[in-house]
Amino acid sequence: AHITKNSPESKNIPTLAQITQGFVAHLQQADMAVKSNRGGIASIDQIKHLNYCQKIIGCIVTTYKINNHTAPNKKMLDRRARVQLALNRNGTIAHLALQESSGDSAVDAFLLNMFKDASSSFPPVPAALTENPYQLPLFSIDSLESFRSTQGWHIDTTSI
Repeated sequence: AHITKNSPESKNIPTLAQITQGFVAHLQQADMAVKSNRGGIASIDQIKHLNYCQKIIGCIVTTYKINNHTAPNKKMLDRRARVQLALNRNGTIAHLALQESSGDSAVDAFLLNMFKDASSSFPPVPAALTENPYQLPLFSIDSLESFRSTQGWHIDTTSI
């Protein structure tokens, strides 16, 4: 089937510009911040890293929404918790550790369980991201409320 420029079928096929605009709108909608080591200009590698991190965060948020009834009765943490995560090429956990405790063992256990449960949905690490195991940025968590949506997460790619 040949589709001409003005045929009805051609109106359903997005242009590359429309796809790019949709991707940029999606990134802006996610409200995620990116720090760059290039004076505010993100490299292609940083964008690939950010895109993959967003997918991981989406999996974690979904897992929280399913399991939030098991969350400790605390909204704010006593202090910031930091979780370190590295993934094998197939998206399984290579390393998961609490780098900094929240000060509450129940909250710490809940946080680690959120990452473990979410890992069943982690996509494989893209081939363009060659580090193996793939080390994600530290997840700094100030509040269990941060797990309610993908908004407000911060990804620091200055080490890339």
